[in-house]
Amino acid sequence: MVLPAYRYTPLPTNVPTIRVLEVLSSSQSGEITYRLKDVSLQEEPEFVSLSYCWGAIEGTISAAFLDENGKYAQLLITETLHSFLHQFITESSDSCAMPALWIDAVCINQKNLEEKSSQIAMMHDIYQKAKVVIVWLGDGTETSSEAMDIIHRLAAVEEQANLLYKDPTYALGGREPMSVKLGLPRDGADEYMAFTALLRSPWFSRVWVVQEVAMATQVLLKCGARSVCWDEFVKAFYVLNILNMIMPDPARYAQSVIRTLGIIDARASRIADHDRDTLGTLLRCRSSLATNARDKVFGLLGLTTDAHALNFRPDYKTTVHQAYTDIAFSIIKLEGNLDVLGVPRGTELRGYVWDQISEVGDLLHSEDELIDYNVWLIDGTRFYKQNVQTLLNWEFMAKARSRRIYPPTGEGVLEAYWQTITAGWQIEEDKLSTADFLKWDSYHRPGATLRRLVGSIATSSAYAWLTFGLNCCKQILRPPPDSGFDRSLSMASNRRLIHSKSGYFGLAPAGTQIGDKIALFKGGGSPVIIRSVSEDRWKLIGDSYVHGMMNGECFDAERCHTICLV
Repeated sequence: MVLPAYRYTPLPTNVPTIRVLEVLSSSQSGEITYRLKDVSLQEEPEFVSLSYCWGAIEGTISAAFLDENGKYAQLLITETLHSFLHQFITESSDSCAMPALWIDAVCINQKNLEEKSSQIAMMHDIYQKAKVVIVWLGDGTETSSEAMDIIHRLAAVEEQANLLYKDPTYALGGREPMSVKLGLPRDGADEYMAFTALLRSPWFSRVWVVQEVAMATQVLLKCGARSVCWDEFVKAFYVLNILNMIMPDPARYAQSVIRTLGIIDARASRIADHDRDTLGTLLRCRSSLATNARDKVFGLLGLTTDAHALNFRPDYKTTVHQAYTDIAFSIIKLEGNLDVLGVPRGTELRGYVWDQISEVGDLLHSEDELIDYNVWLIDGTRFYKQNVQTLLNWEFMAKARSRRIYPPTGEGVLEAYWQTITAGWQIEEDKLSTADFLKWDSYHRPGATLRRLVGSIATSSAYAWLTFGLNCCKQILRPPPDSGFDRSLSMASNRRLIHSKSGYFGLAPAGTQIGDKIALFKGGGSPVIIRSVSEDRWKLIGDSYVHGMMNGECFDAERCHTICLV
């Protein structure tokens, strides 16, 4: 009989609650049945957590579960999880004495993104409160049995190995190999190769395992029926390093060793109560893998000591790009610096050159660079004379008042111009328009205002002076326009207006020059400015806003090729 699909009931939200898996007595047919039970973490429940590599994302093996109504239903589990449960139950003769299990794939409703986000935020507490965390490396093999044997032997001589390693007289010639001195197999023996092969297990490559091991009270590594405790594993790892046999083939084992060291160091750092900042943690674990790219961030937050101060919570409803952007901004706000932007990236990207810059305007300085310059103060708004002149020059360069059409989008040049100098930035409550821009422009540009106020002041008639005085009063007493443009114009700080050969306007970094190229890259959020330094080699100048190509209008994946940035 085919069982109906198991239906999860919502977890309480008033207290931190998780589900644990209980193994029930075998049915008459010999099949194992399970039950999920809600428990509050505040009540210190006793359970064992599983750390393992899922393998396939979707389950293929049916497991029978007893639902809250006492009826049987099925959940599909992966082969990896099935093999663990089989081994776990086989080793436990009495199902009543079996501890409850917390297994993320089953105890979290993976199809409910809100629940998943909420439970992921609790992973720190879940693994810390578990009685023991079992690391499942898979079914046992002859090689894994050899690895478990040598781990026990290496761990047993760790203290003696350290003494020999620190003994300056032992390094003198004529001595027997340290492995022989320690009563271990000779250098290059199969047992050592079995241990290093174990490090290449998929489990060591996953990002989630770093937090799972680091936060655990106790950790037990299992391979089939064989097991070793984490402390033994770490001792064996270091002894093998002393023997110079941790990496027999660097090309094959370097990445595995680096990831293993990352897991070891994360646990040691947590136990020693060292500070673990988010950016440093993300960088140290950036080579670890995750099926869901969001987990490269979400899977490490519980390990950091500044996670609460970040004011960042996992949300699986966001895109990967948004999740990475949000964590970057959170780190910048917390740290008060831009170190996150200095993270090295690969130098080869897929993209192509779209256009060439033919005109470059003056630099619009930021206020902190203009503190020694003359300034107008209008209604409390600082407006520097040099920037006024720069904006006038930009407007002339763009021919903004020419009433022409902006070819890339078909809109008026004036509309394209003001959207360019604000980088298309629209504040939700301030939907800007060309009329808003003209109102802002006339109010905040003292030169234009004076020209308008003076009018025919060249004459000496009393009427002209009276008109001038009345206009001055009107100008002073009129309320300021909406401040949306004041805020939006900040996007142009430390940028230059550019004009391309194809007729595009844009805002580009301060270092942009005539002849630089506008490039589009696969996966890039905006066009970038690059400069040729030699054949097929380019220098990255920075990101840009180019009006009419910010929403992928010009991107063509088929034109992409490898561009090497130096």
